[in-house]
Amino acid sequence: MIEKILRFIPIYVALSFIRYFVIIIQFPFSYLKNKTTKRNVYKINNYNDEHKYILIYVCFQKRLTISCINLLQTAKENGAYIILASNYPKALKENFYKFCDVFLESANIGRCFSMYKMATHYVIDNNLFKFENKKIIYANDSVFFIKKNLSNEINKLLNNEYDLITQVENFDEQSRYHASSWLFSLDYNVFKNKKINNFWNRFFEINNRFYNIRFGEIALTKILLQNNFKILSSFNLENLMDSEDFCIENIRYLSNKIESDYIKNRYNNISNKNSFKSFFYLNFHLVPLMQSANLFLLKFCNFPFIKKDLFWRSNTPLQSIRLLEKFFLSNSDSKYWYEVESFFLNRGRLENRNYFIKILVFLGIK
Repeated sequence: MIEKILRFIPIYVALSFIRYFVIIIQFPFSYLKNKTTKRNVYKINNYNDEHKYILIYVCFQKRLTISCINLLQTAKENGAYIILASNYPKALKENFYKFCDVFLESANIGRCFSMYKMATHYVIDNNLFKFENKKIIYANDSVFFIKKNLSNEINKLLNNEYDLITQVENFDEQSRYHASSWLFSLDYNVFKNKKINNFWNRFFEINNRFYNIRFGEIALTKILLQNNFKILSSFNLENLMDSEDFCIENIRYLSNKIESDYIKNRYNNISNKNSFKSFFYLNFHLVPLMQSANLFLLKFCNFPFIKKDLFWRSNTPLQSIRLLEKFFLSNSDSKYWYEVESFFLNRGRLENRNYFIKILVFLGIK
């Protein structure tokens, strides 16, 4: 096993070098685009003490979808002051106005963290933290939001005992823990820290997925950990693995990689005595929770989120879309199911795309 790992280290180093080289090439173009792109701010409603928290929602779409409306309506009902940041260059902003209090508009310069930065600066520059004991919830449209139980999950993000609250635990290729950018909250106390504010000031906007994960999600989490801020995940492995037998019984709702590897190791190797829980822990760093257990959490844990790259990677087979269909139809939500199904079928799977697309995805460009 060790020999196999060592054999792939030079390949991994070479590929990582290529990724960073591409970012360096993108840098001057991103700098020029950053300087020349016009950013618009439209304030619709004032912020006041009656607002319980601030929601920053980033979307890349021309018009509102059912998923968007589910989140924004739920947040509004929960007392949120909503800052909607669109990085779609020609969004129909009038469609968004009734669902938000501030609308930020910009071209797609640096993906979600670019708009997070713009919105965070708006909060700081306009002194929206003048009312203390508030939180900022950051969210983006890389997931489908389901109305059922969404309010409860948002309320979990408002726990004042923690400074950073994420939905799920997440790790990168080097098993470094980091917050997932699709939904997390930061306490107002975090913004009193100079290093946190420096992070937002120094974050350079590049339209590259790998860059945004490495210098956005991971870098922010690292600063928070180094400064002893309290961190919590709403769903973690302990939540998932409460009942080992139940997980095995419903293994079809987990990643097919987890299923096939477990069965192979469990039954083809008599000397392997690892429990399913131990096996899942070992493989979790290879297959992130939203790729390995999204359907399981949705079905059995009232998890109101579906990751939009669930079938894009090779971890979950496209045939499992029928498990999703049963979930939506059982909740009499056929209209929303049509939106979700259309998205997944149109996007397809990465493994079926040509090598050029696969290279662009690996480099973080697409």
